[in-house]
Amino acid sequence: MFGLISLFLEFGVYFFILSLIVSIIGLIFEKNKRFNKLNWISVVISGLTSLMFLLMFLEIG
Repeated sequence: MFGLISLFLEFGVYFFILSLIVSIIGLIFEKNKRFNKLNWISVVISGLTSLMFLLMFLEIG
């Protein structure tokens, strides 16, 4: 059971770190300022979620 949870947390961390990287790249190359605010919100949500997953993974591991 704990192996499945740790596997999920590990891939959750990778997914949200990848999402964070994509959001930051989107912020760098964004030309339309209308979507810039949404991209910042995406960066914050991805960062907080990946931090949460990382802390949960380190706590179990």
